[in-house]
Amino acid sequence: MAGSIHVGGFVTPGFEKVRDAFRANFESGLEEGASFAAYYRGALVVNLWGGHSDKDAGRLWKKDDVSCIWSSTKGLSAIVIAHLVDRGLLDYKEKVSTYWPEFSQHGKGDLTLEQYLSHRAGLPVYDQEKAIELLMEAPRLFGDYLASQKPLWEPGSGFGYHAVSFGLYLDQIVRRVDLKWRSLAEYFREEIAEPFGIDINIGLPKHLQYRAARTTNDAEAGMQLLQSMGGEEGADLLAKIFDFRLVQRINDPEFKEMANGSVSGFGTAEALAKIYGILANGGTHEGQQLLSTDTLAKIRVPLSWGKDEIFKDESSIFSTGFLLFGVTEDGKKPTYSFGHPGYGGQLGLADPDYKVGLAYTTCLCRTMDGLAIHPPRIMPLYNALMQCVREQEGHTGERTLHYFYRNLKEAGHPIAQL
Repeated sequence: MAGSIHVGGFVTPGFEKVRDAFRANFESGLEEGASFAAYYRGALVVNLWGGHSDKDAGRLWKKDDVSCIWSSTKGLSAIVIAHLVDRGLLDYKEKVSTYWPEFSQHGKGDLTLEQYLSHRAGLPVYDQEKAIELLMEAPRLFGDYLASQKPLWEPGSGFGYHAVSFGLYLDQIVRRVDLKWRSLAEYFREEIAEPFGIDINIGLPKHLQYRAARTTNDAEAGMQLLQSMGGEEGADLLAKIFDFRLVQRINDPEFKEMANGSVSGFGTAEALAKIYGILANGGTHEGQQLLSTDTLAKIRVPLSWGKDEIFKDESSIFSTGFLLFGVTEDGKKPTYSFGHPGYGGQLGLADPDYKVGLAYTTCLCRTMDGLAIHPPRIMPLYNALMQCVREQEGHTGERTLHYFYRNLKEAGHPIAQL
């Protein structure tokens, strides 16, 4: 069976364990089509792809195939905001209403950009059909609609994951401060993706859609899971935010093209690893600065943690639009890697301590992978990669990445209150 598994790409000497772990995902039946890549100290050391990008059509995954990275797109949107902060066009501590006065409706006027980015706005729900209708054709009207929304809790008082709405509000902010009135997706493409050679689009143009892997998911299993969470009231709210039955719409060309900075990024694992590799390596690449060291330091400061108002658990640590992953090593005080996972098993991650950027993309979206303490496809690859890196640097002690805040807390490292 192993000989029939399609795996392409390369690993540099010393990283062979990563290829073995990648192949093992296919051999075990956990994976059907995916890509994994890693940068270490600015160099691409792993770039692997395998399986099918469209299993029904028998289409094998190729080097340049792209797939939807779902919520890993949020990390790209957070990078756009950080880039604008570095340019002096935004300030994390400033009120959102300073840039967007209409946003102040219904008690939202004092919410800061930093609070919004750390999921404290209370605005996780919106009319998805209205978004589809207006986002591309009438973004200003859509902005008026978003500004009129009533928060589910007092803005700034608690936090809850804004799964799909997150990037929609950020898009409106970017349009109001960018000197060329560009959307978030346009800004990302022109100021970040093109200058740094990042093969990612937020919203995939139709002329590039031939490269896209076909997404499959376990929609009914996901909806059943929601029904089991949070009681009747909580399950209803979760179902409004996470309708896994809509995931298949990403295979619709019109839906692919819609530029939502929350969920509609399309790219290769190599490209996603590259952008996080740049951030992990000090924010510069080939003489160009992506983000300043000051802004990179702010990214690693926890802003929201504890009980999530949506999930009712202690799953996440949020900073300025990124998820933080606590890392413990040799009994030392925890540090933070940062990035963002995506629905069904996607991940983009920066580890500044070892100057590593990594990414995993898959077209087989498994709902439970996003809720697992040790995501079964990603963690063996992560552990193999970091073992190779640490061996090269002469480190042999124990090192653990705590995927959720509750794991970090259980390990004896709760975050002190703000």
